[in-house]
Amino acid sequence: EHLAGSMGNVGPPIVSRCIQFLSDGSIFYNHARKIMFIPFPFPHAQLSAVFITTIVATVPFMMEQYAGTVHKWIGAVLTFLTVVCLVGLHEVARELENPFRNMPNDLPLCTLLAMYNEALITMYFGFHPDAFYDPSEFRKRTRFEDTRHDKENVLKEQASACGMLASQQASLSNVKYNKPTNEIETSDRNRNEDIAKTLSPLSVEK
Repeated sequence: EHLAGSMGNVGPPIVSRCIQFLSDGSIFYNHARKIMFIPFPFPHAQLSAVFITTIVATVPFMMEQYAGTVHKWIGAVLTFLTVVCLVGLHEVARELENPFRNMPNDLPLCTLLAMYNEALITMYFGFHPDAFYDPSEFRKRTRFEDTRHDKENVLKEQASACGMLASQQASLSNVKYNKPTNEIETSDRNRNEDIAKTLSPLSVEK
């Protein structure tokens, strides 16, 4: 757009910022793609789950020995805090392993990508407002054109079938009754008029 002169007197440093933003978007997309498609090592995740289960089962006995029989409530409080901290860290690690799911506490990557695409469309059609792209209107237009093409094909098939039938009838009648040349031309003219009448709804629809 800048080389075409449609950006007016905007300086090259300002134009370069647009290219830089597009480059940053591509870089961050590739970073998110790495997180999405490169899995976390499975042995590490499985060992973490086994250790958490072992700790949850053994910490109460360890805290009971530490606190003694006199202050049992201290052992219960320490057990609760220890287990909650370790299990919480494990769940946070599981969430960070795949942060792009459709969950309330995950990153809405699909929504952000849709907003980014909308910004790109707005930026592009700001230079070409006459060619603005409306998806709903495009779908309506496509369905209308498909319906119109279907109707055209049906009418053309009907017209060709009528023409073939009329020509066969004309040839048979010519053979049977030995019609002269001028009568054959008249029958051909009538057949062409019938075909034109058949195709007339198509011209009206266009």
